[in-house]
Amino acid sequence: MKEALEWAQDQDSKILDALPVTELLGPEVNVKDAGRQLYAVLAQLCEGEALDLVQNVVNSDGWEAWRILSRRIDPQGAGRKRSVTSQLLQAGAFDPQDLNSAIDNEGEKNRMYERRAQSKLPTTSRAASPRAR
Repeated sequence: MKEALEWAQDQDSKILDALPVTELLGPEVNVKDAGRQLYAVLAQLCEGEALDLVQNVVNSDGWEAWRILSRRIDPQGAGRKRSVTSQLLQAGAFDPQDLNSAIDNEGEKNRMYERRAQSKLPTTSRAASPRAR
């Protein structure tokens, strides 16, 4: 569920289709029902301006409500996106015995970025491979 919430939070425009959430939660989860349940939880937990933001979401879509809340309430949203990108661009140097693990971690970071961004990381933006010290 955490990855699905992060996906919703990272969307730059209104969520019209939560199909990518199916890939994150698995085909056995009904994404629309999960979105409605998320909406109900947010509506019960929020108050004031946050509740107004949730209630203004069309069709009780919890994924869109989460996206809107996180953009309005989370002041680090844009900074977090820049931080992730800068981490991808800095491979670093590692001890030889840790090099294989570092390469695997970099690959996982790239895959996570591509899954959340729903696009391939441009080859010009890919970090140099981790190197031995």
